[in-house]
Amino acid sequence: MGCSRRPQDNGPIPALGERQMTPDDLFPEIQWSTPVTVEELRVDRSRVPRLQGLYVFTNHNGPIEPGRGILYVGMTNRDAKGLYGRLYGYLRDPAEVSIVSSKDPNKIASGVRHSGKAQLLVEIQQKYRGTNLVSGVYVRWFACPSPDDREEALIRYLKPAFNTHYNQG
Repeated sequence: MGCSRRPQDNGPIPALGERQMTPDDLFPEIQWSTPVTVEELRVDRSRVPRLQGLYVFTNHNGPIEPGRGILYVGMTNRDAKGLYGRLYGYLRDPAEVSIVSSKDPNKIASGVRHSGKAQLLVEIQQKYRGTNLVSGVYVRWFACPSPDDREEALIRYLKPAFNTHYNQG
């Protein structure tokens, strides 16, 4: 079915019987990849497709649910080289991330201008530093041709810690 169908925005997320609806109920077409640690992808990025899509960073490898360690939700844009290119910026070794631009020392590096990305990189760096070089941050992705139709709905539903757009209230 792809990513182009948007759930109706009819207020709060309804319950399904006696339980709260899950992302699988709301976004049944999204088939997330197997969770992979940031460190594993640093070593072998070839498993990430060069297709457009959505990605999510978590602090666990369990189910994707609201209030359960969702750090950041994002999507590729038409300028990036798909998920492969978009995720590359998040996979940098924390010791190599520079705050200052290499082109102009009076400017902030483009890789950390985005506040959500900067917060995620700090999270990875701090956990990486304190836990024997393992951050415990996982990433999953879903390749689809129109990720922009899904990103906002996922952010509003999952309320990731580091997303600033659509994550109010």
